Amino acid sequence: MARAFCAILLLTTLLWGCAGPPRQELMTARTALARAESAEAPTLAPDEFRTASRALRDGEELIRRKKYSLARQILPLAESQAHKALIKAREEQVQRELRNIAARQEQVAREAEEAKAASTAAELKVARLPVKKKIVSQPVIKKPIELPAAY
Repeated sequence: MARAFCAILLLTTLLWGCAGPPRQELMTARTALARAESAEAPTLAPDEFRTASRALRDGEELIRRKKYSLARQILPLAESQAHKALIKAREEQVQRELRNIAARQEQVAREAEEAKAASTAAELKVARLPVKKKIVSQPVIKKPIELPAAY
């Protein structure tokens, strides 16, 4: 008797848990897709983002049709694809930033080389200038100053 009661209670709990719409799964999938979208995934990871969007739409449609069991299977796929799109978009952003840094380093190196060449040219120009000798003359004293005897 106790076994039958436990089995019925377990079965009822399972059916009751599956009977309602998968609200948590839907919210999680929507949040994951929104995060991917904010990371520019539609342009940086279009295939993964499109797959996640379709899975989310399909999950929402299954919920409208009250096919909750199928929706519970599809919505985690939407979340997973949204996470993949987010990761791919962030990787692409990092690669883009690394390319920008490399380009800036090359530009700084070119500017430093140009500055060095200009400095060398200026030094050579200064070195070619004739050196003028400065003549220091001695002060000419014509007549010594005579001081009165009172001093």
